[in-house]
Amino acid sequence: MATRKSQDAIEVNKMNTQLKKWEADADKLYESIGEKVFRDPAIEQPETRNHINAQVHALQHLHRQMNDLKIKILLLKDLIECDSCGKVHAVTIKFCPDCGNNIADLVKRTMKNMAIEDQKE
Repeated sequence: MATRKSQDAIEVNKMNTQLKKWEADADKLYESIGEKVFRDPAIEQPETRNHINAQVHALQHLHRQMNDLKIKILLLKDLIECDSCGKVHAVTIKFCPDCGNNIADLVKRTMKNMAIEDQKE
């Protein structure tokens, strides 16, 4: 049990490092969009529209990755975020004490979705 916890802690640290990198990447994308809009506020130039569309697409992808990683981090800590109220709880409870959402079903769905995502990679 202690070995698993230390391995999980190491994995969480690695994931947090990756998360920080992706957050910095997202900041750069937002900055890039801002610079283009500053130079072409009416977004009249096709180059500006194309640039913004590409950056938004990249941001959407990055945010999905960050969200998945945050879920994995919580699960490694035996925690889950209620998809109804946003509160974080232990994966062992059946219902959210804040809103009554079925946490047991949420854990099952989340684990299934994570397994499907892992197979895609």
